[in-house]
Amino acid sequence: DEIDRLPSNDLVPGIYEGGLKVWESSVDLVRYMHQEQGLALPWMVSAVETSDNVATTPIRCLELGCGHGLPACYIVQQAARKDVLDSTEVVVADYNDFVLKDAFVSNVVLNMAELDIDSDMLARSIKMASGDWFGLLVDDTNTGSKNMHSFDWIAATETLYTVEGAQETAVL
Repeated sequence: DEIDRLPSNDLVPGIYEGGLKVWESSVDLVRYMHQEQGLALPWMVSAVETSDNVATTPIRCLELGCGHGLPACYIVQQAARKDVLDSTEVVVADYNDFVLKDAFVSNVVLNMAELDIDSDMLARSIKMASGDWFGLLVDDTNTGSKNMHSFDWIAATETLYTVEGAQETAVL
């Protein structure tokens, strides 16, 4: 098992980038999104008032270096509660595939348990990609996503701990 072979360090550049740890900035971002929903939640920004209801345009979100994916889980929860999950796509990317499988997927299951979400709709709404996300933006066959170059909302809360990482993220 890959997890058993990991060193006790929080990260080993190029091998393990810390995705199994819940870092405080992702918790801070979720708190902010919860407090400032009108500003921080992407479908609220794109909502258009109509005479009968609020219509939303399809929204695409990207969480880079997602680890446990707390912001992505929060977006999916809120989209489901607002009945706009069918028009919401969340792409999560983490350097390590096992982090997506062991941490992110488990977190999705736990966070969605209280909601009555169709598993097929959930699978259509969430895409996962592993590896260096800079390369993923060139080759989007890894995610099954239509266009990795067009997102309404991008979070990179756990990624800016090196100059190189900050420079690559700035290109996005």
